[in-house]
Amino acid sequence: MIVTTLDLDPESKKHKTEKVGRLSDAAKEWLSFNQNEADDFIMINRAKDW
Repeated sequence: MIVTTLDLDPESKKHKTEKVGRLSDAAKEWLSFNQNEADDFIMINRAKDW
């Protein structure tokens, strides 16, 4: 699980597509090198931001 302060809602004016994409790419790269640690990832906002 990746908990982030980035706004993940693409409809939001605060959404930064490039930053969300880079975070997603980094998670995919980490998974490719750490296959025994995790199978997949999910990005969520902090509960405070809900």
